[in-house]
Amino acid sequence: MISLDGGLSILTERLAQEIGPSKIRLNTKLERMDLGVDGAVLSLVTTDDSNQVVSQVAVRKVVLTQSADMQSGLIAPYDLKLSERINSIPYSPLGALYISFDKNSVSHPLDGFGFLVPPKFGVPLLGGIFSSQLFAHRAPPDKYLVTAFVGGACFPDQADIRDEGLTSFVLEHLRSLLQAKHTGTVVDRMFYPKAIPNYPQGHYKTVEALRDFEIKHTAVKFFANWREGISVPDRIRLANILAIEIVMELS
Repeated sequence: MISLDGGLSILTERLAQEIGPSKIRLNTKLERMDLGVDGAVLSLVTTDDSNQVVSQVAVRKVVLTQSADMQSGLIAPYDLKLSERINSIPYSPLGALYISFDKNSVSHPLDGFGFLVPPKFGVPLLGGIFSSQLFAHRAPPDKYLVTAFVGGACFPDQADIRDEGLTSFVLEHLRSLLQAKHTGTVVDRMFYPKAIPNYPQGHYKTVEALRDFEIKHTAVKFFANWREGISVPDRIRLANILAIEIVMELS
């Protein structure tokens, strides 16, 4: 379990600060990449309000960080078999509900990181994190903040926490689990249609094929949690390794 003082957004904010706003293109989609011997030409589409601007950028290296289905389309002209393999990687949807409780209404001491609900109970609630107990500045002194998760691989059809019926179920279930006098107050909710990639059997073959592609097309680097390393510490560790690798290749 990891976070940053002030939230994980601090990480991306600092990265943006270091890179500089003039070098960052927001609302921009990579539509196509034309690979050459010493680099690639990227075709970009930037959407600004109702306008779309198409541009091309020549680069020596391109790091692909999109979801598996988006990356599969980009490499299809160069390796259709690998493209299909990538596109078949399954994802689990996830709903996150952020709930506030008055401390004086909760009997449970919340003395842990949270809780897990075994699938055998047949409920879409996967578990919860006692966020304000784990991390500073997550709630006022007289409040608890609990993050509950629903859906996942076991209950993919019950992951969209924007559904009021599902939200009510979670609130009542949490009230019971935490021995609270009242149901909590929803602070925020998020639905992630493709939250967690589930590596299928034989995934190592896909990883090997990705390495072969990178050797053949030296301008391309695949970097995403569907390849390896789902957690935030994994992403940071692997990003550092990749950055060093690219610097060495370009020097």
